[in-house]
Amino acid sequence: MRSILEAFHEYRVSDLGIRIVDRDEELLEMLKLLRFGEDVDPRNSLIYVVSGPWGCGKTEFARALTRALSTAKEVIATYINVPQSFALEEFYGTTPSEIVGIVENFVENFLGDRGKLLFNLYKLVKHLVNALKVRNRRLVLIFDEVTSTLDRYRVSIRDLVAGLSKEIYDAAWSFGCEVYVVMLTSECTALYDFKREEGKNMVVYQMWHLDKKHLARILEELGSPHDVEAVWKLCGGCPRAVYELWRREWMLERWVSPYIDKVRISLQSYARSHRVAEKELLREISRLVEDLDALELHPLWNEFLKNNVVTPIFSEWLGGKAPPNEAWIGNSIAFQMPIYRTVLETMAEEGRLGVESSKVLRRALS
Repeated sequence: MRSILEAFHEYRVSDLGIRIVDRDEELLEMLKLLRFGEDVDPRNSLIYVVSGPWGCGKTEFARALTRALSTAKEVIATYINVPQSFALEEFYGTTPSEIVGIVENFVENFLGDRGKLLFNLYKLVKHLVNALKVRNRRLVLIFDEVTSTLDRYRVSIRDLVAGLSKEIYDAAWSFGCEVYVVMLTSECTALYDFKREEGKNMVVYQMWHLDKKHLARILEELGSPHDVEAVWKLCGGCPRAVYELWRREWMLERWVSPYIDKVRISLQSYARSHRVAEKELLREISRLVEDLDALELHPLWNEFLKNNVVTPIFSEWLGGKAPPNEAWIGNSIAFQMPIYRTVLETMAEEGRLGVESSKVLRRALS
């Protein structure tokens, strides 16, 4: 297990050029799920869903995990980035080249479309069996952003889980191995669908952003001119948001502008569909930012959820790693980053939806 941990932390995040930070708890949770050190038993086969706010690091975690698991002889691991089906290198990420060749052969000869892999699991496992020694090994198939292909092929989450639940056991018993399908999603609207399917040979884990200590480490490695507390008040430890800030040369006003636009567009869409005047909308905002958990019962919730402004929190999915105690995080829901709450507060205070970046930043950093 030590070699897997070492291989995991040697993984470098290509966008930033630094090694992956933290995620030890998530890795150990996965290794526990895979029952390392125990005899292989087809009955252990499972669907594992990894959810979490946009930008919390699910993709990089999955890439590092695939790389690390591939160092263990008892594991065959693949990473498949579903939305990138037309870009070979991005699609397979850190999947070993030997496995990529086998899967590509399967796609070319039987499917014709990489996007169909998720719906042909038994056949895929059978193809791997014909090319590799799979018996008494653990086969880990990681699919990133699975909901994008569901929309494309008009498959519901209910049907997907039901189909996979049967196929993983059929494959495991047929070929004398364990089969784990790991599905990642950032689409918060899908979480309620997965919640309804819990217990059907499926468990769900909800990742969160980095804590302040590990945020500080990233900022130090990237040479941030801003102090940790300031960045924390803006992004709350979201790694992707830090990347966006770094890419904008640490210019805060340039960084915050897209988040203001996202909130404004969400509010305008809600106002049009519900025929709510701006003044009335601003009064509702003023009330909701003070009572965050009430937002889940408000019609605005669906609009914010669809645009990844908010997320539900299921405590039983957190694996004991709860989000921090902050004003932008409630008991059962949270803003995905503190900047969203600050934008809404600024709009309510200014009495208009069109607010300047400078005013949002002044309020956030005060």
